[in-house]
Amino acid sequence: GRHFLGPGWAINREFGSNYGTLARYRLAEGWEFRGGLFRSAKKAPHNYYVELDGLTLQGDGELNVTADPPVEYGSTSGEVRLEHGITQGALAHRFILSLRMRDYNAIYGGSDTRDLGASRLGQFAGVAKPDFAFSPQTHDHIDEVRPGLSYQITWTNWGTLNFGVQKPHYKKRTEIPGSPTGLITADPLLLSAGLMAELSERAESYADFTQGLEDNGVAPQGATNRNQALPAVATKQKELG
Repeated sequence: GRHFLGPGWAINREFGSNYGTLARYRLAEGWEFRGGLFRSAKKAPHNYYVELDGLTLQGDGELNVTADPPVEYGSTSGEVRLEHGITQGALAHRFILSLRMRDYNAIYGGSDTRDLGASRLGQFAGVAKPDFAFSPQTHDHIDEVRPGLSYQITWTNWGTLNFGVQKPHYKKRTEIPGSPTGLITADPLLLSAGLMAELSERAESYADFTQGLEDNGVAPQGATNRNQALPAVATKQKELG
C-alpha cells in the first residue's frame, strides 16, 4: 500500500458531480429528433503538493509544500440531432445533422509555496502548517459550438460505409491577474470515415479514421508552469481490425 509521510494537514479534498438528461422524439416516418444536456463540476477546497527538493545520495532534502486556494471547474454541454433514414431494398441510408455546444468555466491558481525545512526520505514530516499567502486566481472560460453532418449507408449482408464532417468554433479566454487577457481560438475542419465489411456470418473487418479537437486543460502539479492554461490540441485516431 501507499503511505503518506507528509504533514497531516496536507490532505487534499475534492468533490465532483456529473448529471444530465436525454430526449428522443419521432417527428414523422423516417425522421427523428434527439437531444442531450449535461453538467459536470469539480471543486477542490483543499489542494497541496508536497515534494522533497535538493535530494542528496543519502536521501536528505528540503521539504517544500505548495498550496492552492479553493478551485472550481464546471462545464455545461449539450447536443441536438436531426436524423433521417431511408430504406431502399437492401440499402439503408441515414443522414444526421448535429449541433454540439459547450460552456466551460474554471477558477484556479493563486498558489503559494513554502519551505518547511530539512527532511529525509521515508521520514514522517510532522511540521506545523504555515500561513499561506495566496495570490489572485486565474479565470478560464471556453465557448465551443460544433455543427456537423454525417452520412451512413448500409448494404444488407455486405457492410456499412460512413462519412462525417464537423466545423468546431473554439474560443478560450484566460484572465491571469497582472497579465494581458489570453485568447486562444481554433476552427479546424474535422473529418471522419469508417468502413465495416461482413466477411461471413461470424467474421467482420473494419477500418476507421477520425479527427478531433480536445481541450488540453492545465499543466500538471509537478510542472514548472503549474496550473497554466494550455491550447487545444488536434487529434487523429486510426483503427483497423
